[in-house]
Amino acid sequence: MDITPLCFRRALTVVVGGLVCSLSGWAQQSPRATPVAEEPVLELTPFEVNASADDGYRVTNALSGTRFNTNLLDLPKAVDVVSSEFMKDIGAIDLASAMQYTAGVNQDGPPGADDITGGRFTVRGFSSDTRYRNGYATSFIVDPILLERIEIIKGPSSVFSGPIEPGGTLNYITRRPPAQRTTNLNLRYESYDRYRAQIVDGGPINRAKTLSYRVAGVYEDFGSYQDFARRERYVLAGTLLWRPNRRTTVQTDLQYIDNRIVPAADVPYFNTKTVGGVVQYYFEPNVPHSFNRMGPNTKSDLVQFSAITDVTYVFNSTWSVRAGLLYSYQDLERLLIGGSTKVTVNATTGVRTVVRTDASYEPNAVSHVASPQVYLLGDFKYAGIGHKLIVGAELYYNDQRNDVYRRATKFPDVNIDRGTNNDYTVGNPFDRNEYKPSDLRRVLNRHTGGSMNNVFTLFDGRMTAMQALRYSTVDTIRKNLMGAGTRVATDQDNLVQSYGVSYRVLPRLTAFVSYSESFIPQSVFSFDGNILEPIKGSGWDYGLKFDLLAGRLSGTVVGYDITRENAPFTDPNHAGFYLATGETASQGVEVSLQVRPLEDWQIAASYSYIDAEVVKDSSAVRLGRAANIPDHQFSIWNNYRFKDGVLKGVGAGVGVIRVGNRRGNPSLPDQRAINAEAYTKVDAYVSYARKIFGRAWDFRLEANNLTDEEYLVSYTGYGMPRTIAGSIGVRF
Repeated sequence: MDITPLCFRRALTVVVGGLVCSLSGWAQQSPRATPVAEEPVLELTPFEVNASADDGYRVTNALSGTRFNTNLLDLPKAVDVVSSEFMKDIGAIDLASAMQYTAGVNQDGPPGADDITGGRFTVRGFSSDTRYRNGYATSFIVDPILLERIEIIKGPSSVFSGPIEPGGTLNYITRRPPAQRTTNLNLRYESYDRYRAQIVDGGPINRAKTLSYRVAGVYEDFGSYQDFARRERYVLAGTLLWRPNRRTTVQTDLQYIDNRIVPAADVPYFNTKTVGGVVQYYFEPNVPHSFNRMGPNTKSDLVQFSAITDVTYVFNSTWSVRAGLLYSYQDLERLLIGGSTKVTVNATTGVRTVVRTDASYEPNAVSHVASPQVYLLGDFKYAGIGHKLIVGAELYYNDQRNDVYRRATKFPDVNIDRGTNNDYTVGNPFDRNEYKPSDLRRVLNRHTGGSMNNVFTLFDGRMTAMQALRYSTVDTIRKNLMGAGTRVATDQDNLVQSYGVSYRVLPRLTAFVSYSESFIPQSVFSFDGNILEPIKGSGWDYGLKFDLLAGRLSGTVVGYDITRENAPFTDPNHAGFYLATGETASQGVEVSLQVRPLEDWQIAASYSYIDAEVVKDSSAVRLGRAANIPDHQFSIWNNYRFKDGVLKGVGAGVGVIRVGNRRGNPSLPDQRAINAEAYTKVDAYVSYARKIFGRAWDFRLEANNLTDEEYLVSYTGYGMPRTIAGSIGVRF
């Protein structure tokens, strides 16, 4: 379980030694010229970041961790940033593809599954279901067309914004309007009848450029290699930015998503055999990947709307304030079919069947969220010490209504090898004699929080010390309208803290260490009717950050040690209810590198070692390795863009991702035959950009999973087979 300290020290020694030795070879090179920005740099408030300050994949500043613009080199906390240029180069059209090259982050569900969050992930071995958009808590889908960048806060960081899983969380930073009027149109066609069209228009509204806008629209019609499965999505998003004077900034972001899904279910099916009195599990061989147990009549339709309005006012060089409000609305209709993934083989005929059970219908799961917040920032200097103080308060109000109806009558079993010729009946979900009420619930979640964060710079800026506290209250009320009705309420409070210090060992090399805590309230229930206790976490981070050789080599080497308590998992004996694990521990090492050997050549590489274990639990079967977490994961992305010569306008990239062996279903024994085996995935693209009739055109051809590797992206489903995609873009 423990990582040998000597091994980690040796790893740090090798990295530091290599970096320092490299200085002698590159220090004499002239700094490369800073690329000319496409848009003029706007004067930013302390609460803003802008891609114009980024240098390709290299990002120097972030908001996450402190809530104000902070130099990542000095921040005594691990924060990774996925830039907009990197997302564009890898062809990311969803969050799963955008995050796949990030150290310590893993996809926690198969592609095409019923998902209302836009992707499920683990960070450092722990789930990361609560995300943030511009610092506001959200669990909604966020289309990449909105994104300026993704900031990944590593470790337990509830001082940032209250409810955060102990492994870390994602903060989506949305795009602002462009400084010049532009219109971009892009059409993309992919294998399996996948089609995506998007248009973006934006720019100043008035001559003074104090009022500007950005509007984006997306239509997706995504087919699947699985029978019946399909997704149709409409996205409409907009940003309005108003700067009435140099002190005041008002920004409003809107997003509307209409999602219609017939779910895919390319799950691994298993069987058992008894050897020497011991039950052994194994994956059933030769199950067609096109087989979809869900059938054609299931669905997951949702409408999501969210709006954020922020007002920032700069009083003077010392004081500034940011206040805002998030409102979101969701309306979900789902008809899903459960069942066992255990295969039954008829001893006489050899026919292989699986059971379809537990049909659930949710006709109108509706939720409303309102979340105001206000933060005051002070910037002081005294006695050679720089001091930034940010104090703030937040309120999170979530009102949920969800009626669940379940079908008691068993469905016919389906033949794995018969494909679409099975009886995929779902019955009549509107017939209350067939689909009976199971859970008619109303849930109200209210969180309040107040925080204080101090950042001190000492010794002419060589040392940065950070201290933060947050006090939060959690109030959850649940009503069940069935029968006589029941009402359960909890009222809890939490105090979390964080401390850290960084020191510039060299002018562009920093060593740091930090301690932080986290919590996240729960609204799920155990079978005895009690709401589960909040998830709590604590952990240490320590390591190096560097930005060397005139920005040609930057990155981090980080070690961590995290403990989590009270995480929920599905009660195997009572559908719709949950139990809590006792304790999970995760230790590991992460390495992230951004390298620019030549002006036109960029490399992003990462490595992570994660030792995540369930060390205390009421079920002995769940003890041991945490499910779906690889011990080792490596990725590298190379991108080259010709800016001169005969090949001017040509771009090409290739990426390799290697993911190690992972434990399968945590409710089953950790047997190798049902593990998610290690895999290697290769992606590549080639593009050509040029002006035609005065318009900027971009042509792109890409291959994802180039070698057509068959692999489990998680123990719950397989990854996509090889897909070929072509796209055409034009800027007006």
